[in-house]
Amino acid sequence: MMVVVISSNFRFSSDGGRMAVVFSVGTLIAGIFLVIRNHRLGEFKNLSPIMLMQTAYLSDGILCLIGSWGSWGGMQIGAYFTLATVIVYAAQMVWISCQKKTISAVKPQEL
Repeated sequence: MMVVVISSNFRFSSDGGRMAVVFSVGTLIAGIFLVIRNHRLGEFKNLSPIMLMQTAYLSDGILCLIGSWGSWGGMQIGAYFTLATVIVYAAQMVWISCQKKTISAVKPQEL
């Protein structure tokens, strides 16, 4: 999915949508950083693959939302659903990334 998003960025940047590509690539970089951070430090390591898929969706969703902002007579219903999904995915990724693993001084054998 990341390859498709990156190829869409190259195709869209050649059409003159440089601002959308900047936001899309920035979302990809931030999302990959959050996934790596979660995989190393986070409490929910098993959610890292889901976060990686959400990163690809966020990047592509932002690219589509910015691209369709002024065309076709305004945003259609699909764009509003994409906007809602982008907001939920971003909030979920930030929430998961803010959860830190608590390191206990007591070893499990001593409990």
